[in-house]
Amino acid sequence: MKEKNDAAIAAIAMALSSYLGDNIHDEESGILTIRYVNKHWNNLCN
Repeated sequence: MKEKNDAAIAAIAMALSSYLGDNIHDEESGILTIRYVNKHWNNLCN
């Protein structure tokens, strides 16, 4: 059971280090663009 706890602690520590450190690749704008794309399988009923 101690091995599972050690692995969980290590995973949390790595996630916090990645989040708080300089390991983030790029900054996202937070803007989503949703565009309708007409695919041939959408037109099967027409």
